Amino acid sequence: MKHQAPTRGVRLRKTSMKHGLPVYSIDEYRTSKLCPTCGSVQNKHARRIPNPRLQTKERYPTRNCHGLLKCTSESCISRIKDKLTANNRETSNLSGFYMNRDTAAALNFQTIFDSYLEHGERPWRFDRRNVSGNDPKPTNKETSGASTSNVKKAAAPKKPPAKHQKISGASASKAKNTVAKLSEKARGKQPAPI
Repeated sequence: MKHQAPTRGVRLRKTSMKHGLPVYSIDEYRTSKLCPTCGSVQNKHARRIPNPRLQTKERYPTRNCHGLLKCTSESCISRIKDKLTANNRETSNLSGFYMNRDTAAALNFQTIFDSYLEHGERPWRFDRRNVSGNDPKPTNKETSGASTSNVKKAAAPKKPPAKHQKISGASASKAKNTVAKLSEKARGKQPAPI
């Protein structure tokens, strides 16, 4: 990224694998775009900020904040209103809440990882085959209609080539234990013996 230090992705992965930590690659498709709480698409460029660049500040005093998204779904707004009401805070002009794209992506990575552990597959809202957005996963059942001659069976979507290994069985429990140990270590606690 421009004006930023390079990420240490490859070296960090190799070092982690060398020390015996499991490393999983996650496809980042739609992770920073969807709200981690309700799963709806967040609004882009929901806020304008002062332009930090001195060269263009006179012509463009403000610019869009690309790293900040706004969720305007009713479920998220009601959840936030409940929290604010419980803390005796104003809720009359609440139209949504802002979230950093990177934070949303990290929370959605956790959702994807948990789905791999529980079901062995990626959640449908993060799947590349789900082009239209939040549509429910298609089924192979016939659609109901008056005339059966014009009704066609819904074709099962073709699975893309596997980019990631599915987690199952012993490796799933090992991964879950490792994640628990790492999260406890990050919080400053000693991991519980397993």
